[in-house]
Amino acid sequence: MTCREAMRTTFDFCVGEERLNDALEIMSATGGNVVAVVESREGMRLLGTITARQAAVRLGLADLRPSDVMCRELADPRCPKAALEDDATAARETLRRSCASAIPVVENGKLVGLLLAEKPAG
Repeated sequence: MTCREAMRTTFDFCVGEERLNDALEIMSATGGNVVAVVESREGMRLLGTITARQAAVRLGLADLRPSDVMCRELADPRCPKAALEDDATAARETLRRSCASAIPVVENGKLVGLLLAEKPAG
């Protein structure tokens, strides 16, 4: 199965100009620990992802509030990504190693979906 077949095409994300509290609200609502950040809603060019850990470290070390930090400041462009035709099992293994709840699926640098971690059986 490819990432195209396994990815979610309906998902929440942030725009770089939004505040970190928007990303944290998405994490809280979805139960995930990562949010994709794009340059604009129209272009959907992926800037990177923000993890809950990154947010906690940034806020704690700088003694900031989430409303003081823009998503573009924390978006990590080195985040794991998958392409549409990548093998979904291999991409989920990358996802498992990164300890994230999802990885962006991109096409020509644009965010087109999210590949979610498989939930453990039981």
